[in-house]
Amino acid sequence: CVVIYGGDSTQIAQIMQAKKSMGCGWYGNTAVTIPNSFGDPVDVQLYRPNTRNIGFHINLNTTINYTREIDAKIQQSIADYTNQLDIGDKIAVSKIYTPANLYGASDSKTYEITSLKVVVDGVEQSGDYDLAFNEVAYCSISNIEINTSGI
Repeated sequence: CVVIYGGDSTQIAQIMQAKKSMGCGWYGNTAVTIPNSFGDPVDVQLYRPNTRNIGFHINLNTTINYTREIDAKIQQSIADYTNQLDIGDKIAVSKIYTPANLYGASDSKTYEITSLKVVVDGVEQSGDYDLAFNEVAYCSISNIEINTSGI
């Protein structure tokens, strides 16, 4: 089976059909009909990744210097990190702390993360989340909820 993100399905199916060994089946969630070498239609199947909407619930203890602009920076940093993950990757809570802490920028001195939870398709997870072999993560900043309290 092949999981493909992007590209023209017909061109991909033509390449797959030309390279496939005899006796192997086609598997996937997308079927593309192309002619074989005799002109007969063949359904070539491939996987296009399913998108998982990822969000986060974050609780912070903040100092007097913390601003809502820092909220936006945290959200953007986490979204950028999550959106660059590969198909089938693991969303590890421990790795989200780095972008959540703004990679050590001076603004990170204005808060401490007290809790961080992954949310997948609106459901809060109890820990890390493993994307399936045919899933890709998408994180919008609007799916990142930040709650603050003063230190």
